[in-house]
Amino acid sequence: MDSPVKYENLARPITDSLRLFYNDTAVQGNIPNLMCAYAFCGADHMLLGTDFPMAHSDLVKETIRSVNEMPIPDAEKNKIFEENARQILKLPI
Repeated sequence: MDSPVKYENLARPITDSLRLFYNDTAVQGNIPNLMCAYAFCGADHMLLGTDFPMAHSDLVKETIRSVNEMPIPDAEKNKIFEENARQILKLPI
């Protein structure tokens, strides 16, 4: 009897699926952690984010500083800071 479930997606490595997730930058200023996320998923799947609700917090400032100090092109930083969110939320440029 043929199964109605198709299993071809199970042959794909789990990492391919994980790279489809979007990652925030809430690592409290840890540039090596940011670079790890960048190496795994690329700037196209990173968003400026924090898990701290106070916009004027030192943690938020540290997150912004850390993204700015990542050794990546400015165009990639712009994706993290703004372009990716605009695309996901379908906001005008």
